[in-house]
Amino acid sequence: MRLSTVSARPDVLALLPLVGFAVVTDALQAVYGFALLGLRNTLPSLFCTLIFFGLLAVVAVPAAEHGGLPLLWTALGLANLSQAAAKAFLYNRAAGKARERPGRQTQPGRSVDQSR
Repeated sequence: MRLSTVSARPDVLALLPLVGFAVVTDALQAVYGFALLGLRNTLPSLFCTLIFFGLLAVVAVPAAEHGGLPLLWTALGLANLSQAAAKAFLYNRAAGKARERPGRQTQPGRSVDQSR
């Protein structure tokens, strides 16, 4: 049985908002992940990815069986959103600590003393 593009179009169009949600939340979590990388604090980002994508892996098959692709895309978007929230919290905490110790952070590639 071959599925024509015309018959699949309504299903694909119905998924677009969910795919968009997953893509936007993935970009948001990446921003905070790279911000943590900029602070040279990579472990929180790694642990967030491990935890939330691990949970996604656990619920992916049951979600796909019960709700199909819409529920699977929703679960991915929620995992990304959870990562973004956790990484934003961890970034704000790490940035606050960096502000408290301004002499301890150095800019990459700067070898000249800027205090003169």
